[in-house]
Amino acid sequence: MLKSEVNVFDLLVIECVRILLPGTYEFVYQNGRYFHDPPGGIERWNRTQGFEIEDGARKKAISAALDDYFDKLGREDRENRELALALLSRIFPSVKDYNREKSKGLGPLSISDSSEERRISDANFFSRYFEYAVPATMFGEKEMDDFIASVHNADKGAIATVLDATLPDADQMIFAEYTSYDG
Repeated sequence: MLKSEVNVFDLLVIECVRILLPGTYEFVYQNGRYFHDPPGGIERWNRTQGFEIEDGARKKAISAALDDYFDKLGREDRENRELALALLSRIFPSVKDYNREKSKGLGPLSISDSSEERRISDANFFSRYFEYAVPATMFGEKEMDDFIASVHNADKGAIATVLDATLPDADQMIFAEYTSYDG
């Protein structure tokens, strides 16, 4: 069942990226290490100082990669750069931190919520978001076109509102559709 595999909100956002910004979608897919957290495991459990050094180097690598991509995207189309940053900031803490640092000159402030499961930013679930797509029957063609247009036409501050307004309906539709197949 799809709902048990992925976070519905993250799936909707990455689908918007796929439809509106296919180049950005490809960049995220091909460079997952900059978007998802490092995989957890027993080898990381006992690290203290080594983790801080590794985390600092990782943040620098992420910042450099995102600088390269978003600078290039901004030269080509500033509107798409802003849309990409707004959408990706909603689902990837690394992009949220990057955007915060670049836009306000503030250091990263990320608060991790361990209750959020199956997020696209989790290394164990990242690849699943590129295996699935929003089901064709989830929205009618007109509704999907209207939704994509509303995201594309929203200013940076309104994107969150558009996505949040769509989530409750989408969550119920996906749940109903995929639980009906369980037999």
